[in-house]
Amino acid sequence: MSGNIDDFGKLLNSSWLLKKKLSSSISNAKIDQLYENAINNGALGGKLLGAGGGGFLLMYMKKKHRNIFFARNPKIINIPFKFTNNGAEVIYKNLER
Repeated sequence: MSGNIDDFGKLLNSSWLLKKKLSSSISNAKIDQLYENAINNGALGGKLLGAGGGGFLLMYMKKKHRNIFFARNPKIINIPFKFTNNGAEVIYKNLER
């Protein structure tokens, strides 16, 4: 609400650390390694999205760190996102089914 988006990243980190304490099946060694790698390279926080053995690791990282991080980790796919005031929107619709 204050406009300090870095606080959002810090909240993501706090909630992720709390969530991992709920169960050992929340995460695994690969996810933990990816998360720590991002944190060690400038990310302020993150969250696992999706379920059932698939999904995304959402990380909040300032642009000045992001470019270096992805250059060092070319196998990681970057899917940018942004905040809007419009609520949920369809951004892709596959009409071929």
